[in-house]
Amino acid sequence: MNARNYEPINVLNLFKGFDAPYTSHKIIPYRFERKNGTTHTISEIRVVNKIRSGGRDQFHFDVKTKDGIYCRLLFDTHTFTWRLVEERNDL
Repeated sequence: MNARNYEPINVLNLFKGFDAPYTSHKIIPYRFERKNGTTHTISEIRVVNKIRSGGRDQFHFDVKTKDGIYCRLLFDTHTFTWRLVEERNDL
């Protein structure tokens, strides 16, 4: 999957450095902003997948926002960039 094909986004996230009882994920997106200025706060991380692509790791997050929008976010560990892969109002 070529990440450059998808919209870049700004993501406020947490990188977990040690085990904590409140989450099982090492990378936790909290809120993201699109280029058009809209901001979405994440209410639920539904699925996280780590995929090896082109010799580097990519993390795919299926999330639900507080607005009820389902999104797939991509984090590329080589470039440290986030992309919006998919957005759906229903699932």
